Amino acid sequence: MKLVFEKTGDALGFESPNQDLLEYFLTQCKNSNRSVFKSTQSLKEDCLELFDCIHTVDNFLTSKLKINVFSKYREAQLNQITLNHLHEDWVKFQLKYDKISLILESKQPELLHKFRWINEAIHNIETLSYDFRNYDNHVWQCLNPYGTSVLDFNQYNITMEFNNLGRSSFNKWNVYDKNLKDKDTNDFSMLSGQIFVKLTRPYTQSAPYGYKTWCKDNDYPVIGKTLGIGNFTNTIDIVSEVFYRNMQNEGCTIFFELPA
Repeated sequence: MKLVFEKTGDALGFESPNQDLLEYFLTQCKNSNRSVFKSTQSLKEDCLELFDCIHTVDNFLTSKLKINVFSKYREAQLNQITLNHLHEDWVKFQLKYDKISLILESKQPELLHKFRWINEAIHNIETLSYDFRNYDNHVWQCLNPYGTSVLDFNQYNITMEFNNLGRSSFNKWNVYDKNLKDKDTNDFSMLSGQIFVKLTRPYTQSAPYGYKTWCKDNDYPVIGKTLGIGNFTNTIDIVSEVFYRNMQNEGCTIFFELPA
């Protein structure tokens, strides 16, 4: 399975826990001419601002203090490994020079702002949840013939958003809705054309104890809250580099490619 960026052709492999469902879903998308998913998000501003801050801070540190700790990041290839090293150096630099904030502020308040924004930009970029949709104003959906067996509580790189009319069982528990057995309870009866992508580490987890107890007390099955599409098989440096590069384009589009 591959996630492919339409404009550049960059492709990332992934494994799906629900391959039959995904193949069915993509067939329905194709039959409805909805195979391309578009994002309105862009990393361009954050990336430009990050490198602007690095250049400004590095110019001052190298010219005035003869410190070149950030020089290697001026033209660095942006990926998660680079961000990890940059964040590490940003922290250790302040531990070594504990008065640096006061020095930057005394020279120029904007310098301190840019220095601090390096950290803000790192976290903005690495934690962004990418939202892709195969529709504009009206939600596209198709029937879910697989029921609740495809739902769990795990964290995936790629998930399908819940766009059903009503609340899921888990959502009702989460917001203290006691009216569980009613027609407004909906656990993914429809599959949505909205896909989320996260680059943070995927992991498995079970249902919260309180939710399981609540289901037991209400004589109701423990139903998952997440519909996992898949986890990337490439290393994080490759995945993040591809995403950071492509998501600087406005109106970025992707599609999914099944095995031949």
